[in-house]
Amino acid sequence: MPLQDVSDVLDDADFSDFFDVVRPGVLAQDTGVPFEQDTTFNSVAGVVAPASSGTLQLLPEGSFQQGTITIITRFRLQTGSGVGYQADRVVWHGGTYTVVNVSDWSGYGSGFVQATATLTGVNPPGGPI
Repeated sequence: MPLQDVSDVLDDADFSDFFDVVRPGVLAQDTGVPFEQDTTFNSVAGVVAPASSGTLQLLPEGSFQQGTITIITRFRLQTGSGVGYQADRVVWHGGTYTVVNVSDWSGYGSGFVQATATLTGVNPPGGPI
């Protein structure tokens, strides 16, 4: 168990960044037919850092760039592992990332989680390849 509370650093505006979280949801109409309705949380604060460099994949079908980010935040991100849940999508610096792993980081400060998210879509942040 860590012995140092780093909340002051993780909450510091000079150290943290802002990103949006899109949480997919499935609701049922009166007729019982399901439909998707996303909830967007704007300007969520956290520390975001690249976890791996963007690796360009050249395939016969086309090119895409793989990339992974690590997010430390108090916002309760979810992976979609529960029944009726889908993984959150994080929009950061022009890229959309899907949350694939969430770990409890409350040992470093009350309420913190660490999430890993992978780049989704064909094009990297900043435009086409």
